[in-house]
Amino acid sequence: MAAVSSVRDHDRVRVRVRVRVRVRVRVRVRSGVLRVTAATPVETHLSSLQLVELSCPKCGGNLRYVPGMAFANCPFCQASVALVQAGRVGALEDTAYRMARFRVTEAEFRDRLLSYLAEGDYTPADLLEAAQVQTHTGLFAPVYLYKGRWMARFSASCGYEHDQTYVDKERVQDAGGRTRMRLVTRTRSHTDWRPFSGEASGAYRLTALSSKQVPAEVASLCEDIDGLDLVHVEMSSLQGYALEAYASEPAEAFRARGTAALDALVAPELKRRLPGESHKDLRYDTERREETVLRLYRPVWLALYAYGGQTYVFASDGVTERTAGTRPEDTALRKEADSLQGTTKTLWVVGILLCWTLIAPILAYVYYQREVAPKVTAHDRRVCDARATRESARSRARGDAPGPVVGGASTTATPPAGRPPAAAPASPSAPPSTPVLAPRPPPVPPPLASAVASVCARCEAELSPSASFCKRCGQRRG
Repeated sequence: MAAVSSVRDHDRVRVRVRVRVRVRVRVRVRSGVLRVTAATPVETHLSSLQLVELSCPKCGGNLRYVPGMAFANCPFCQASVALVQAGRVGALEDTAYRMARFRVTEAEFRDRLLSYLAEGDYTPADLLEAAQVQTHTGLFAPVYLYKGRWMARFSASCGYEHDQTYVDKERVQDAGGRTRMRLVTRTRSHTDWRPFSGEASGAYRLTALSSKQVPAEVASLCEDIDGLDLVHVEMSSLQGYALEAYASEPAEAFRARGTAALDALVAPELKRRLPGESHKDLRYDTERREETVLRLYRPVWLALYAYGGQTYVFASDGVTERTAGTRPEDTALRKEADSLQGTTKTLWVVGILLCWTLIAPILAYVYYQREVAPKVTAHDRRVCDARATRESARSRARGDAPGPVVGGASTTATPPAGRPPAAAPASPSAPPSTPVLAPRPPPVPPPLASAVASVCARCEAELSPSASFCKRCGQRRG
């Protein structure tokens, strides 16, 4: 059903409207507002038309409006005429309705539209010149405002983390180069999962758009009512703008757009109340209680523009500076930007590899000088000392006079026990004398082999005469 109202005082008159069929309407005056109630349903005919012509109840001129836009002005006498649902006559004056006044003018909306078309990373260069604005209008979009309290019963698995100590086996190599297994104690983080359930409640304030005229791309802008000053509906504030009728009932609109918003509000609150360090398998059932529904007319500017054979939408908040919409994208420019981005990444990788190629030898040299070179020098020194000790031991065993230099000191072999020291050579200036034969001392037996010091065949360390294996490397004496 449909009804037409005008903010003028008139007596009872009869108005005929031609919309494929002749519709008889009845007009009555109530509280200074002209009400025109349709006697037969006309939604079927209106939905099949793009433009409908009605007569102005004041001057008789034709009213032009788009179906679904339940508000229009007479172009001749500037009378305000609204089309509302039957059975809701006077509903705009009900306390369940709210509205926000337009603060953004049409000129400001056009400036925002031009700025929006000039922005974007991949916007075509000729968008401002080639775009054709098909229509733009200031619209009071129908929005439901839900207020109440939610109650949720939930269950989840809560995780409690703690450190757990356990014994593990690892392979180690001893000083002799042999590999063996040993037991070590390690620590790891462990999570104990325990079931948890409960109830939670809180307040909510959600909105849901109930419109057939507002595109889905900008629906979220209409549902954002933060910063709006809500007042009772004023017919004077509606003049000059389109007023769209509600397309669905509150319950249907909440199922379509309010359920997801309520879940986004409830889920974080339930997660905050769960104990433990982590959780999983969260399930909950939500109920709405003490709910009140307000019908809100949200001011918004809408524009449709065409480019490249496609239609795009732009919306601007009628109160604040928020905007939303869709814009065309230059695919060639995007491909070029993607290729440049890939080239940039490649250059970064090549640069990092080159820097690493230059820095790696320097780091290796520094590491060698600090860590490896001292160990190599110490090993070489030990080897040299072992060789010097071995040579000294061999010289002492043979009874040689001069010994090898060990640690900067010269060693001289002492004669064996029982052998007289060698006579000093005669001076060349002394006169010759008759040689006197001295008795030859008895031969001294050589020292036992067990008393001769030996060297390890593996690490060249000196071995004591009584040792059966090397104390350094564990090699058995050969």
